[in-house]
Amino acid sequence: MTLQFLYDEKVQADTTTCVRERLQNMDWFNDHATEITMQYKGKYIAVVDGRFFAADSRKGAYDVARAHDPTKQPFIVYIPQKPPILLSWGAISSITSPLSSTVRETGSCLLQSLTTTRY
Repeated sequence: MTLQFLYDEKVQADTTTCVRERLQNMDWFNDHATEITMQYKGKYIAVVDGRFFAADSRKGAYDVARAHDPTKQPFIVYIPQKPPILLSWGAISSITSPLSSTVRETGSCLLQSLTTTRY
């Protein structure tokens, strides 16, 4: 996908260049995220010009990337130790189904609809 930047004369060319570089670094990370996240869990990753640098802290990743090229702003992302937990409706309904019968017995329509409504 080719990005086009439209701007008026008041926007400095440096700002446009910075945004373009940041988007390119984000795209590079997205293209390589699978292999990076497998090896660098719990680390901060800084990406500059198609190279990545790993560190234990955000500042550490920033400093290493800036040492590589002090004129560029790195894209920095944290790779969590464990992936986020994503619950499907089936998992949620199995957790709330005992609650659903209790709610029906108490006659609370609001809580019943909250625990039985499917989205």
